[in-house]
Amino acid sequence: MKTTVNHIKVLIVDGSEQTRNKLTRILANNPAIALVGSVGNGYEAVAFAANSAPDVAVMDIEIESKLAGLYAMREIIKLRPNTKVIIYTVQNSDYYISNAFLFGACDYLIKGVSEPDLPDTIIRAAQNRSIIHPEASEYLRKEYIQLKNAQENLSYTIQVILKLTPSEMDILRMLRSGMKYKEIADVRFIEMTTMKTHISNLLRKFDKKNVVEMLETIESTGFFLLVDNSK
Repeated sequence: MKTTVNHIKVLIVDGSEQTRNKLTRILANNPAIALVGSVGNGYEAVAFAANSAPDVAVMDIEIESKLAGLYAMREIIKLRPNTKVIIYTVQNSDYYISNAFLFGACDYLIKGVSEPDLPDTIIRAAQNRSIIHPEASEYLRKEYIQLKNAQENLSYTIQVILKLTPSEMDILRMLRSGMKYKEIADVRFIEMTTMKTHISNLLRKFDKKNVVEMLETIESTGFFLLVDNSK
C-alpha cells in the first residue's frame, strides 16, 4: 500500500475481512486517499497507528469485544493526537454514539447506510471539517436539548434557593436529614398546620409535587454539599 505526498493516509480497523475488503474497494479509486493499513483488532490498530501515524482511522466498535474499538481509538488518539477517528459500525443506539464521541470520535457512520459518504467523510475529517451525520446528529440534538433544559432548571432552582427565608432553609435541612414533619414542628415549636403550610409553600416555590422530588432537585445543585462543607 503506497502513499503519495499530500494523500490522506487511512487506516481501516474492522474484525470482518469482508468489510475491510469492501472499504478498500470503496476508497481505492479516490485520488485524495491512500489506504496505508487494514487490520482486524484493536491491538494491531494501536500498534499500526503508533508506527505509521495515519491521518484518519475508520474503526468498528465491536472487534475483539463489545467496546474494544472505542478503547483502541482512545489509545490511538493518545499516541497520535492528530489522527482523526471515524466510527463505522452497525450499532446505532444512544449508548454507543455517546461513548464514541466521549472517547474522541470525530464522526459516526452506520454500516450499510453511509458507505457512499465515506470518502468525503474521510476528506472532511482530515481537513478538520467533519459534519456529523444524521445517525449521530439526532442523538446530539436530543442531548443538547436535555442539557439546555437541565441548565434552565438548575438556574431556576438556584434562584428559588437564594430567595428562601431562614425558616424555610432550616426546614429543608431537617427534611434532608430524614426528620418527620412532627419532629420538625416540635423542634421549631410550631403547630402542624403551620408546618404543613411551610411544606406547601416550599413545594410551590420549587414547582414540585412532593418533598422527595424537591429534595432531589435541590441536591442536584450541590447546595446541600456546599452547606455541609461550610460547617
